[in-house]
Amino acid sequence: MIKFIIAYDDNEKEDLSIFFKTCAQELIARLNLEIHEFIEWNHTNKYLNEIYIDIFLNNIPYTPFVFLSYSHGSEDSLVGENLPYLSVRSNLDAFKNSLFYTFSCSSGKLLGQKLLEKGCTSFIGYKNDIFFAAPYLAEFVECSNSGIYSLLNGENVAVALRIMLDTHNKKIDELYQDNFFVASVIRDNRDSLIHYGNKDAKIDDFAFGQ
Repeated sequence: MIKFIIAYDDNEKEDLSIFFKTCAQELIARLNLEIHEFIEWNHTNKYLNEIYIDIFLNNIPYTPFVFLSYSHGSEDSLVGENLPYLSVRSNLDAFKNSLFYTFSCSSGKLLGQKLLEKGCTSFIGYKNDIFFAAPYLAEFVECSNSGIYSLLNGENVAVALRIMLDTHNKKIDELYQDNFFVASVIRDNRDSLIHYGNKDAKIDDFAFGQ
C-alpha cells in the first residue's frame, strides 16, 4: 500500500479555495484504493491546523508516504485560514523518506530545503508567488496535477517534472493569443517550479507494509 496525505484549503471564501479543492478531489478520484490509501486534511473536517497535524505526525511511525498540499504558503510554511498548519518549526522528522508536493506560494524557498535536511526523499514546490485565474480552472488544475498523475502512472520524479513543464508550455501556447495575461501567469508559475532531492524516485518507492 502507498499512503497519501492530502491537505487542502477549502474555506470557500475565495476562488483559490475552489481551485485547491478541485485539485485535491481530482487527484483522489485517480487513486486506486486497492493499492493506495489516503487521508484528507482540510477545513471542513477540521484537520487543517497546526495542533492536529503536529499530534498526527508525532504519532505515526516513520514509514514512507506521499504528502500533497494545495493551499496558501510562505517561504517557511503552508498556510490555511491565515495560520500556518505546517512550517519549519513543525515536527518535520516525520517526513523522512516521504515524497512531498505542494501548490503553495514560495514554500520551496525555506520549507522545501528544511524538509530535505530532515530526510524527505523528494520535494516539488514553488520558489515564488504563484497564481490562479478563475475562468481557467481546468487548465490550472491540469498544470498543477500533471506531474502527480505521471507518478501514479509509474514515471519517476525527473519525468514528472518534465511533464509538468511540458503541460505548462502546452497551455501557454494554447492561450497566449486569446488571453496573453493568463498565459503569462502560467509561464510565471512554470518558472517558479523547484525540486530538491532524488529525481529517480517513483511512487512505488513509498509503499509500506510489504
